[in-house]
Amino acid sequence: MIRWLFFSILFMCIVACQENGQTKTHSKIKAQKFAKNNEQNLSSKAQTPIKIKPKEEKELFSCVLILPEPVDPDPYDPYDPYAPIEPLDPPGYISEPIDVLLPPTSPKSIRDSIVNFPATAAFYGSNVNDFNKYVDSKIAGTAVFQYLNEIGAEGRIYVRLLIDINGKIRAIDFLKFTTKDLEILRSPLQQILVSMPHWSPAKNEQGQAVVSELTLPIRIPLFE
Repeated sequence: MIRWLFFSILFMCIVACQENGQTKTHSKIKAQKFAKNNEQNLSSKAQTPIKIKPKEEKELFSCVLILPEPVDPDPYDPYDPYAPIEPLDPPGYISEPIDVLLPPTSPKSIRDSIVNFPATAAFYGSNVNDFNKYVDSKIAGTAVFQYLNEIGAEGRIYVRLLIDINGKIRAIDFLKFTTKDLEILRSPLQQILVSMPHWSPAKNEQGQAVVSELTLPIRIPLFE
């Protein structure tokens, strides 16, 4: 009895081991087949290129150029975009005169206001001799004048006076000394003429006072 029980248990163990081994081999075979199928699928996908359907290509790469519609010119607008282009003027050609309005410019200095050849020249006193009498009264009796009398210097000194609209002498230019000895009178005459009383200014055709220049000779010796 005991032997029979031992052999039955041993037989059952052997059968269970065989069944367990068969299930393991079946699972290994299935795993190997699944791996081979996956490798074949991957290799086939890598070899076959992906194709794009013609409809998809049109949708991706097609573009539509939309042109603007021509605009009719406005009859009330002088600009016409479709008007022919006029030829350019040749160089040096002036089509129409251009009026340029320059701002009034004021004279930069008193010399810019000088009127040449006025209608009435500037004068001092009542006649021409009043100027010589004034110079004689100021220079006669000075040491310089006595020196010129001693050496017997004679001649003329030409001066140019700039007289403003108020009759004031504003500038003195010594143009010529007929003898070199008379140049000693340059400085005294400069002071005498600058301090002179006002002259009667020059006037234009409308009777308005203007700036002018006047050239006069001074005779040496003066009145004796």
